[in-house]
Amino acid sequence: MKSLKVSWLGLIAIVFFACNKDNGELTETDIAGARFQSLAGRTPKPILTPSQNPTPAITGNPVTVSYTATDPGTSAAVNCGRVFIYQWDGSAWAEVASAPSPTASFTFTPLTATDCAYKFRAGFTPGGGSGGVNCSGSYAGVDYTTEQDFCVDVIEPCVSVFTIDGNVTGTDIGNGLYEFSVTYTLTSPTDQTGVKFQGGATAGGNTGHAITDLGNTVVVNANNNNTVLKWEGNLVACQPQTVSFKYTRNFSCPATDAAVTGQWSAKIGETVLGLIEPLIYSCN
Repeated sequence: MKSLKVSWLGLIAIVFFACNKDNGELTETDIAGARFQSLAGRTPKPILTPSQNPTPAITGNPVTVSYTATDPGTSAAVNCGRVFIYQWDGSAWAEVASAPSPTASFTFTPLTATDCAYKFRAGFTPGGGSGGVNCSGSYAGVDYTTEQDFCVDVIEPCVSVFTIDGNVTGTDIGNGLYEFSVTYTLTSPTDQTGVKFQGGATAGGNTGHAITDLGNTVVVNANNNNTVLKWEGNLVACQPQTVSFKYTRNFSCPATDAAVTGQWSAKIGETVLGLIEPLIYSCN
């Protein structure tokens, strides 16, 4: 009877696994030959979340794509294993970057402007590699790549060359004086670091002028006939930077088409990015 009982159990097991195989699931034999696949199916995988900076990407300007691994249950960073980044090259997925978890980043300069111009995927392995920490416990058997593409959309620059626009408005404050509000707008097609934008607040030779509001400028040189102002800082591609100030000077209408500022220039060191001629004010 004992022998018969064992035989029935064996028969039941054979039927069970055979049914599973017919349903497209792993059989006992399959699991023995692909233990990693079985383990990966039962083990929670780290979530690989993509990000991009800046957004949108602009042709000719660097952009960084990153993937960060987090725990699906706690959303905490996974600090073991290694994260890989793959880029589609038109025929295959090529590895372009890897780093110890939780984050790997890849920086490149896009040359093509279109929707989904560049596609990326990510991978995770429990081995930390150089400088990393090997996973143990929950993530010890996890090794996989994402199946969903992360698209980087790329647009053309907002301007083709460095651009300086200027505007001036005047208010009659009496006693032969006008207060002029001056605004310059700097726009660069690429990121620029250490820009100095400088010029004459007045057209020069105007005795008795006075700066009434420096705005976001500082004084470089001041005398009774002219004041030189400047703005210094960094420019982000396609993000206009406004530079403004106010001053008073002798002025009377109906004078028209009179220069009320000096020439201004934008430079990085000795390299000239752009120039703008004196602004003209008209009473009309």
